[in-house]
Amino acid sequence: MARSKEKEAGSPASLRERLEMAAEKIILSEGRQSASIRRIAAEAGTNTSLISYHFGGLEQLILAVMQRNVDLFYAEEKRLTEALLSSGDAYDIRDLMRVFVGPLWVPACYNPEYRAASVVSEIYRGASPEIRSLAELDLQRHVGSFMSRLQQKLPQLPETEILWRLSAISGLVMNMMPGTPAWDGFAAALPDLAKRKMGSEPMLDIACAVITA
Repeated sequence: MARSKEKEAGSPASLRERLEMAAEKIILSEGRQSASIRRIAAEAGTNTSLISYHFGGLEQLILAVMQRNVDLFYAEEKRLTEALLSSGDAYDIRDLMRVFVGPLWVPACYNPEYRAASVVSEIYRGASPEIRSLAELDLQRHVGSFMSRLQQKLPQLPETEILWRLSAISGLVMNMMPGTPAWDGFAAALPDLAKRKMGSEPMLDIACAVITA
């Protein structure tokens, strides 16, 4: 007798998480283009029909993975913003930039050796217009959440210049995250230094240098 869909792989919640975990792993290690229904099902150890059963299709599964990581990103941003505001007006540029850089370094949902921002970025590259729009709205929200405070600390810079510098910082940080070619090359050449030194604080040093240059 054939087993039911639920009994084949445990409870619905655990199966959903296994499928999300498999999709995230493939997206990070092989790229969004490799995250097909068959590839994800094989990685999760289940059959392809269960992706439609639990998510409605591949696109909805990819969107769920992105949302998991976006939620982590904004949870960290909220935590850092609350810490910033708890000091009243006694914060400086470094404190502000921590709110910008810190969420970019938060670990991915299911693969903590990578970053949540890397998951969102990779999905965005090959996403449908719907998912791209959601990601763009999230980015605008992230930048806009502290832009006015940053302008108060940098009155000599026009808004367009600040936005350009923030874009440059984002690109730099994203390209130096674990799993990127730049990180892999650095870690291969200087493995001990990579383990000890490369994290959100060194990235924050670079961000502060760029925004105040």
